[in-house]
Amino acid sequence: MKNKKNAYKKPIYIRATGIIRHPGAKITHNFIGKRVSIYNGRLYQSFNVLRDMIGYKFGFFITTKSLGPKIHLTANKKKKLKKK
Repeated sequence: MKNKKNAYKKPIYIRATGIIRHPGAKITHNFIGKRVSIYNGRLYQSFNVLRDMIGYKFGFFITTKSLGPKIHLTANKKKKLKKK
């Protein structure tokens, strides 16, 4: 019989500290009114936790991708823009 992976993922709960490295963690009542910093893969983004945010994950409130016209440029086009 093959070993099948369990589809259920255990929820991640973190102590109510200021810095959070895992954006998949759920916001609990311990975080209300606190300022937290969440790592998005490049830098830490901070925000205040409100009562309406309970039950959501931290990653829902941070941006992980840069937006704008420069994200679609190739390496050669980026070099040309730097020279100008």
